[in-house]
Amino acid sequence: MILQTKIALRAVLLIWTALAASTGFAQKPKIEMPERGLCAHRGCMDTHPENTLPAFKEAVRLGAQMIEFDIQLTKDGEMVIMHDDGVDRTTNGSGKVSDLTFAQIRALDAGIKKSAKFKGTQVPTFEETLAMMPENVWLNCHLKGDEEVGAKSAALLAKSNRLHQAFLTCSEKAASAARQTVPEILICNGENSYRKNTPKYVQATIGNKANFIQLLRHEPGEDRTASMKLLKDNKIKINYFYAKTPGELEKLYAEGVDFVLVNNVADFLPAAKKAGIEPVVPTYSKAKNPAQKQAGANAANERNKTLIVFFDGLRPDYITAEQMPNLFAFSQKASHGKQHHSVFPTVTRVNSSSYATGSYPGTHGLLGNSIYFPKVSPNKAIGTTYEDLIKVQESESGKLLTGISLGEALENAGEKMMVFSSGTTGQAFLQNHKIGKGAIINHELILPESFKEQVFSEIGPMPKGTGDVFIKHKWVTDALLHYGLKNDGPLVSAIWMSDPDGAAHRYGIGSDQAVAAIKYVDAQFGRILDSLSSRGLREKYNILISTDHGFVTHTGKQNLSDLLISEGLKKDKESDDVVIAEGAIYVKNHDQTVIRKIVETLHKTDWIGAVFTKPKKKGNMTGSVKGTLSFDAIHYNHPTRAGDILVAPNWNDDKNDKGYAGTDLSGGVAGHGGSSPYEINIALFTDGPDFRDAVKSELPTSNVDIAPTVLALYSLPIPSQMDGRALSEFIDDQKSPSEKSGKVTIETKASYPWGTYNLSLELSVLGKYKYVNFTKTDRVKTSASK
Repeated sequence: MILQTKIALRAVLLIWTALAASTGFAQKPKIEMPERGLCAHRGCMDTHPENTLPAFKEAVRLGAQMIEFDIQLTKDGEMVIMHDDGVDRTTNGSGKVSDLTFAQIRALDAGIKKSAKFKGTQVPTFEETLAMMPENVWLNCHLKGDEEVGAKSAALLAKSNRLHQAFLTCSEKAASAARQTVPEILICNGENSYRKNTPKYVQATIGNKANFIQLLRHEPGEDRTASMKLLKDNKIKINYFYAKTPGELEKLYAEGVDFVLVNNVADFLPAAKKAGIEPVVPTYSKAKNPAQKQAGANAANERNKTLIVFFDGLRPDYITAEQMPNLFAFSQKASHGKQHHSVFPTVTRVNSSSYATGSYPGTHGLLGNSIYFPKVSPNKAIGTTYEDLIKVQESESGKLLTGISLGEALENAGEKMMVFSSGTTGQAFLQNHKIGKGAIINHELILPESFKEQVFSEIGPMPKGTGDVFIKHKWVTDALLHYGLKNDGPLVSAIWMSDPDGAAHRYGIGSDQAVAAIKYVDAQFGRILDSLSSRGLREKYNILISTDHGFVTHTGKQNLSDLLISEGLKKDKESDDVVIAEGAIYVKNHDQTVIRKIVETLHKTDWIGAVFTKPKKKGNMTGSVKGTLSFDAIHYNHPTRAGDILVAPNWNDDKNDKGYAGTDLSGGVAGHGGSSPYEINIALFTDGPDFRDAVKSELPTSNVDIAPTVLALYSLPIPSQMDGRALSEFIDDQKSPSEKSGKVTIETKASYPWGTYNLSLELSVLGKYKYVNFTKTDRVKTSASK
């Protein structure tokens, strides 16, 4: 057991040391740091919920010279800010931090026990805490743990360019691991085994070459004169835990204490000022970094903003000068991601969640347009309208998505995101489901509810009875122009137009109705560009354009439920022995015999294409059933929400009557959701002041890369839960990936008396990032079965 622990620690250190090398740990120019002052203990903990962003923001506002907070690891290794071993005292939850996952802790309310006005305050991560801090305040990072948290916290501080101001108050073991990872890390000796013995504590601090010490309150009659002299002679900064009354400050500073921990900074400000200590005026990096609200509305208005545009169901070959003159002209000047990918399954709710969270379904947990949550509906799948999603959220203790969204990351940095959508309420909601200080404007859903009256008053409700089937696109564009694209608008605005998807589903790819829809949404995009130009904002907006998926013609009539019922593998449409949610199959009690029989049926059914199952072992590319690929190969293996089998329809390159290639054997007129290149291969365009000009990139990209890219535009930390990468090849001041991309093919097969089922999956690979290109299915039948 001891050997295993050492090996695991060595692996952690190697990983974080490699991260240190890869980021270069470039540090800021020398910044003048406070020589002495007040340390806000857990933020302003007397007036605000301790160890939360509101408490830290208040400390910054009051001008504290140092801010102290506590860091520990969740069960799944996320660094969160929490003092106690358990969450019981400060949140509405129960249990030890180390026994709870980050998702469980994130769902807790860390503010309600302090005051109703702080209701909804979340437990912050270490990353989020660093993102909101100024660069000229000391950060006293108190570690609750040893080697692993020491290594991880040191690496993150270096990666975040905080080595000049942050130090780790920690045990000797944690300090050793931190220094192995980042040799120049600042250390405050917090070894508890001898901390109450001041002379021994001082000698050990000097011997360990620590930079800070954090002395405890004096024992009655204790004389620290000699100890204080030793510390000063060795240039060790002295923190003091803690002052109970302002009257103590004068004596402590006279004795040589540098920073005094206090629970209420406001009460101690007059005494500190009397001692010659002025409040800190916070400063922030001059780099693109809205991690902080800059002083004054004018400064905030000067920051470049971002607009994300999604055209639902936009095939790349729709973008022509005739059909989409505005987008076509934009694309000729913009940078172009030529190997951009939809996230599989290629449906709207999966991709709206994936772009919003920067993660795949296996991370964020929204697995389809139809989803199965037994607590909500035990024997059948449900839809994904706003009303459906709220039921899911309630059944999952508030955790609709198990990833961190772009909206949440911006909110944590003091910014906001507004979503504008002419699509379904579910698609709109999933783009920024936490909402925060932002908003969602959809023709059938406006959030927060209190905003609805204002919207209807200022731009009016969506017109009805006009005979214009596309009027909703104009209405939502009106809303974007009114609320989003202006000097004092949100840092990030996103607009999602639900066509050409809707028209293509109903009338087919290339139909007159679909072409009319394409032209209409393009005209709205033209209005957006014209408005930015007329307002003098075109050079102040970064624009990023994508879509959720491509499109194929459908020629089949079958469906999965009827197939399994006819084969005796499902009792009836309402039975819970086997539940079907689009292509996902949930088998009661995960019965392996039933799963195998279903797979065998799927293999012999010509209209079925790729078949996926759970991996036997984490990371395996082939599934647990012979002739299947694994959920891990397609980023689908959510630990609690994935089914037992996932199916994609078979496809081919056949063209429809309008000359558009790509056909699958699903029912209906036309659609998406499968694993063909016509559904996965989509377009990505970027343009704006912070993007490079006219880059034509062959590197693979995906909708999961959008959120990390937006955060990178502003030098905001990318949450560790995000699977995507920041697209540095498009960002003006960043170095393009050094790795070369390549392609790999994974193959599997299963043989039967009727013949052989062959399945392959092609992936594009860039370093650690893998992108699904397409699957291919081939059945070789024996002569007897033909």
